[in-house]
Amino acid sequence: MTILLNIQEKVQCEILPVIRPKWRDSFQLGINALSLIPFCSLNGNARVVGGSNGIMQMYRLVRKDLSSVFTLIMAKLFKITDDSFINIDFTIFDPFAVLCLALQTQVGRAIPVWIETLKYPIKKDSQNIFILESLKKFIKIVGCKFKIVADRGFIGEYLINGFTDLGLTFYVRMKAGKSVIRELKNKDKITNLNKIKWLDFECIIYGHKLRVIRSSTTLQKKLNASECWYIITNDFETSRETILDVYYHRFEIEEAFKDLKHVFNMNQNYFKRKETIEAIIWFQILGFWLLWLTSHIPKLKEEIRINIKKQLSWFKQAWEQLMRERIQPIIPIYNYKFRRLGGEIKNV
Repeated sequence: MTILLNIQEKVQCEILPVIRPKWRDSFQLGINALSLIPFCSLNGNARVVGGSNGIMQMYRLVRKDLSSVFTLIMAKLFKITDDSFINIDFTIFDPFAVLCLALQTQVGRAIPVWIETLKYPIKKDSQNIFILESLKKFIKIVGCKFKIVADRGFIGEYLINGFTDLGLTFYVRMKAGKSVIRELKNKDKITNLNKIKWLDFECIIYGHKLRVIRSSTTLQKKLNASECWYIITNDFETSRETILDVYYHRFEIEEAFKDLKHVFNMNQNYFKRKETIEAIIWFQILGFWLLWLTSHIPKLKEEIRINIKKQLSWFKQAWEQLMRERIQPIIPIYNYKFRRLGGEIKNV
């Protein structure tokens, strides 16, 4: 059993049937040239798998809006529910900012499930509008009100009001110096968060009664963080420990970005067209999906564990196993192993 054979089977049985027949040839080129291979350039990647004819196919492919196609694939492969935690963040590919919604796995890497692209420079407040419009689209796609987990860049009255209006449960970190209103017996008092020593309390923020979860100084020292976490949420039922754990796994989305930029070599490239960068990232996200779904088959998971003994994330373990299967040495390894041990090889 190999990870490559399982990926091939999943593509043939579950992904290609979703694609319209007239798009299948170019979509297969996209999978081969972009999904599980470091990115060099559109022409270079296309030539490697499709020769000179592949370049024109690639040119046409990356000028299509592929979001609807990948939405269908995502809905087939993953189930997003009201209980799903969706990490949300931007990553920059200058001059573009890619907004990514990623399904939290709590095993090292979040699974990107939706992207939209914004081009800088932007008008004031347009980024916040863009975020909320993207969330509205994704709610319609998955048909549920998932839970969002975000860093300090997603705080502010406009966004918190927007999350509330959309009916989303949210866990968003707030800067320690922000002011909140505490409800006391006889009057309300405006206080900075960093002056409140309680670990779990309620207060008024941006006109809403919200819950604030503060991390302990012990956790702060363990994480080597510059300050405690102050996580604001409209979830009044979940335990403090669970909320801290959910926010801790927000960092999975940043690790996924690192893989996109370094394993797939996206940090070395500059793109001019929004459609081009979205097409490339969508195909790379498809690579994430394929590695996640195949590397967690029990027999394959055990095989990968045996072959890749280093302490790596599930993504990098699966990637290294796939590379072992796809890349064969020019000179068989037993030849130079045998020579090094003093053996003799005839007719080489």
